This record gives sequence, structure tokens and C-alpha cells, in this order.
Amino acid sequence: MPLYDIQCVKCENKKEIYCSKYPDDNGIENHITVYCEECDKLTGHEILPSLCSMHPDNMWSGVMTDQGYVTSKSTLKAIEKEKGIEKITSKSELDNLKKKAATIQADQQIQRDEKRKEYVAEKLKGIDIDNTGVYDTPL
Repeated sequence: MPLYDIQCVKCENKKEIYCSKYPDDNGIENHITVYCEECDKLTGHEILPSLCSMHPDNMWSGVMTDQGYVTSKSTLKAIEKEKGIEKITSKSELDNLKKKAATIQADQQIQRDEKRKEYVAEKLKGIDIDNTGVYDTPL
């Protein structure tokens, strides 16, 4: 049987009742007439919404995500952390990420250019090129 919390309209005394179905008082929603010990008579009682003791995980039954089939939010967070996935929640975060990516690409291009120059300098180390375009290689 479901448990309902009710509160007296006059004295605000709270108590719990067991009912086989949702209590109603002649079609009046969230209201029931029962005996109140403090008022010592039949009075109207308001049906209070139940207070939940925990927030259920909406992935408990399993959800197919971009990371595969997941059965809890904590598992999904662990997978995203392991793969280095960050959720972007605002435009400022997106702008900062784009700036960071642009600076990383520029730094990588500079490193590639330096490596290319070193490679060409190493390969051309023993070659002499004159103004006519003729080059001599040592034997």
C-alpha cells in the first residue's frame, strides 16, 4: 500500500496514512477529510508531495551514447575522462577552445618548419652551389 503524507489545514499537524489508491475528497484535488487528533474532530487535510531521499540515475536502464552502451552517469563520466572528452557548456568555453587550438596549430607549424630547415641543411651540407647554378659534390 502506498504511503501518503498529509497535513491538517487548521492545526498543521502532519501524519502518514496508508491507502490502496490515491486519496481524494469528493473530487477535490490534493485534499482529504480525516480525523485529526489535535483538533479532536474530522478536518480537511492537504496531501503533501513526497520528499525523495535520492535522485535516480536516468541511465539506470541503459542508454546508447556516443561512447557506447552505458548504464550509469558515473560510468559515462569515467569513459569521457579516460578518452579526454570535455563537454562545452557555453560560448565562451567554445571560443577559448578555438583560440587554444589555433595557438597549438601555429606552434606545430613552427616546429615542422624548423625540422624541415634542419633536414635540408643536413642534406646540403657538403654541396657547394655557385652563381651559375652548377654545383660540385665531393667524391
